[in-house]
Amino acid sequence: MMTRVARASGTSAGRETDLGLFDRFMTPVRRHKFARLVAAGLRKAGEPLELRYDPAQFRLVSEGDESLQVNLANTYREYLAAPSAERKSILSRFIRSWIEGRKGVPDEFEDAAYDLLPGVRSRSTFELLTFPARNRSSRSRPKGV
Repeated sequence: MMTRVARASGTSAGRETDLGLFDRFMTPVRRHKFARLVAAGLRKAGEPLELRYDPAQFRLVSEGDESLQVNLANTYREYLAAPSAERKSILSRFIRSWIEGRKGVPDEFEDAAYDLLPGVRSRSTFELLTFPARNRSSRSRPKGV
């Protein structure tokens, strides 16, 4: 059974996504409330697709032509295991990774430059890559050469 995630807008948005006082301090966040938190965060971050909650699979599913799924299980476990002070940053990282992953590759280098990081590798990485080729060539050489 799929249930629609309430659209966050206007003054009711805070009530739709905020956890109750009892839930916040006494019990872990329930799965459906966590799904609403993630859906509201995705909309706030600019996700244009309407999302619905699939409780059987514990995921958010997009409606329309583009069929996208947001699986929530791993993030939910991480969220519950984290201290209360870190939970907001866990949600932010998850939402940011979803939004960034949907952007695609920019057409201009200047647009991508901010996201590029250098890859630092040890010399052994490159030596190990060339080792099989050197090993093959040494076996093919006649002895005494």
